[in-house]
Parts: sequence; C-alpha cells; structure tokens
Amino acid sequence: MVDLKETFKQFMLTSILGLGSKILTIFISGWLDSYMNHAVANFIGLSLNAALDFFMMKKVFKVEEQESSQFVVRYTITVITAVIVAQLLYMAVHAYIHKYDTEWEKKKWEKYVFWIRYMTGAIAYGFVEFPMHKFWVFKK
Repeated sequence: MVDLKETFKQFMLTSILGLGSKILTIFISGWLDSYMNHAVANFIGLSLNAALDFFMMKKVFKVEEQESSQFVVRYTITVITAVIVAQLLYMAVHAYIHKYDTEWEKKKWEKYVFWIRYMTGAIAYGFVEFPMHKFWVFKK
C-alpha cells in the first residue's frame, strides 16, 4: 500500500529542491538561445536538469548507492522519457504560437520563454517524472 503522506512529502520536497536546479538550467538554456536554436538549447537545459535531479532524488527517496544494471537502466529510461515529454510539450507550445499567433511570437516570445520552459517542465515532472521515479526507479 502506498503511504500517501510520505509520497506527498517526497513530492513537495523534490519539487522545492528541483525548483533551484530547474531555474538554473532554464537560465542556461536562455543564455544558449543566443548561440543556437532554441529547441536545442532547451534540450541541453533539460538534460542538465535531469543530471542534477538524480543526486537530489537519491537523497529525498533515501536510496543507498545502487549500482545494479537494473537501476541504471530504469533511471536512464525515466530520464529519457521525462526529457522527451518536456521537449515535446515545449515544441508543441512553440509550434502552436508560431502557427496561430505570430504577432505574439515576434513581440513577446523572448519575454515569456522562461515561463513557457518552466511550465512545460513542471507538467512533465508532475505527471511523468515524479511518478516514474517514486514507483519504479527509487522504490524500496
């Protein structure tokens, strides 16, 4: 049986701690935007965020060092899935805005890209990454 109180505590703690790494990687993606395509910069930021989250989640889920191949495979699948979902959400938002509101895209994209990246990452985290980590990767 799932301990809902403990699960909620872990969700809140990983969300709060993940906020710092997420903001850092969004700023890195924003900085990279001036050097490369925004989608590539976003993907690099998501990948960096996934690496930082690994160490945070090991502490929150109180998992000892696990070097089994099964753990590595599960974690890798989870990270790849979460990054792909977040990237697809980000690209879908951009494609929608580009198709239906080009005026907004030209004038306001740069101003709101931080929040778009944050929200697509938060949606992917809440609905994909956290449940996979909690119930599949870091299970006790």
